[in-house]
Amino acid sequence: MRFKRYPYFLRVVLLLALPIFLAFVQDPATLDIDALRKLYAGPTVGWPQATLDSGIVFRELGVLPNAPIQARDPQYKAMIELGKTLFFDPRLSASQQISCSSCHDPDMHWTDGRVRAIGHNHRIGMRNSPSISFAWASEKLFWDGRANSLEEQIKGSLTNKNEMNASLPEMRHTLLQIEAYRPLFQEAYAHTEPSVDQLVSAVVVFMRSIRSA
Repeated sequence: MRFKRYPYFLRVVLLLALPIFLAFVQDPATLDIDALRKLYAGPTVGWPQATLDSGIVFRELGVLPNAPIQARDPQYKAMIELGKTLFFDPRLSASQQISCSSCHDPDMHWTDGRVRAIGHNHRIGMRNSPSISFAWASEKLFWDGRANSLEEQIKGSLTNKNEMNASLPEMRHTLLQIEAYRPLFQEAYAHTEPSVDQLVSAVVVFMRSIRSA
């Protein structure tokens, strides 16, 4: 009985070990999509080694810390409410048709589900929209890492001609003319005419309170 089981057992071991073996002996760049899919469907020990640029320090994913700003913290409540309102307001954009939520929909895990984002005048972007869930934990923003902070990322998206195509001074002027914003400004900043940086900061505070979809 044991002798009859041995060939089957050996086959199972070989099948399980094959992805691990290939990961070490074959360059991932030479594998097609189907082959890579099979490797990544197996145990993590068999996944291909990462190819890193010079000077890059590899770090495994770990448990994320708590959000730096808690949504129920009374200290930030007014700024979160203002930031949330701004985040969903299309009047921030040049066309007044696109809001931050157009590409970062909370019902879609804070992204838009598209292969490439659609922005101002239906222009198709170069990349898809990453989720902003836990964006506060990222050291670099945008897919190419060109922003070093959420403040830089927000200003970049607002003014990018392929995204919201806004002028920051004109955006501020437009918002200051909207009566409904005055009590929100007053509660968040103790006056009704905040600066551009304060408006951006309110959106950032809202984003830093987001932990998941």
